[in-house]
Amino acid sequence: MAANYKQKSGEDIETYFKRITSKEGISEEEYIKRLTICRSIFSNLELWYSEKYFSEVKQFYSLYYSKKTEETEESYFQRIVTKESYETEINWAKRVNLLRELYPSLKLWYDETYYTKYTKHFFEIFYRKEECESTEVYLKRVFTKFTGETEECFWKRVKLVQQTFPKYTCWYDKENLKKIEICKSISQAQSEEELKQELSQNSCGCNKAKLGVLQTFFKSSKSSSQSSSSTESTEESVVVQSS
Repeated sequence: MAANYKQKSGEDIETYFKRITSKEGISEEEYIKRLTICRSIFSNLELWYSEKYFSEVKQFYSLYYSKKTEETEESYFQRIVTKESYETEINWAKRVNLLRELYPSLKLWYDETYYTKYTKHFFEIFYRKEECESTEVYLKRVFTKFTGETEECFWKRVKLVQQTFPKYTCWYDKENLKKIEICKSISQAQSEEELKQELSQNSCGCNKAKLGVLQTFFKSSKSSSQSSSSTESTEESVVVQSS
């Protein structure tokens, strides 16, 4: 099989990917079996992980990762996020992200219970801010709503990203965080205490999710303020000792 599905001389990458993912003339069972073997042999191909080529693997992933009759919700979610032996951590996270785009309404991506059990490591890998990534680029990545993601799920996801990286200064940097300012405009609360009252009175899922993000902003701002005060006190002490 390896010889049949290697890239041919003179074959461009798009043609190659279309050829190895073609289902023409074979049953779904044969197709799944062939692509599963291909993926394990040619595991480093961008085909399996890149959004650019998602249209080529969408049919295979739809068949391979659809929920089986005998699967419970728990076992299904666990299977989706299980790392294959041939996947690097980065490729695993990219592949899980494609499955999130394929099945955007699964509770797996937004429920804090499943975050703790199954998706926390995914968030740690996929939403980690890269050294080469500016704050603006990073925030755009976090705050971009992908196809099929509802407003409520979008805000729940943003909250989980904040929860994963609570020390990132971008959550409370007013100069850079324009999106948080937009989020803040949904509430007139001026303190965390006022916000807690709003949360307890609000039954709308979408608004509760938005307010949850805002709550993180207040907590982060508070931590930042305490940190700044501590630094200022230390500096004053140094000045006094020097004089």
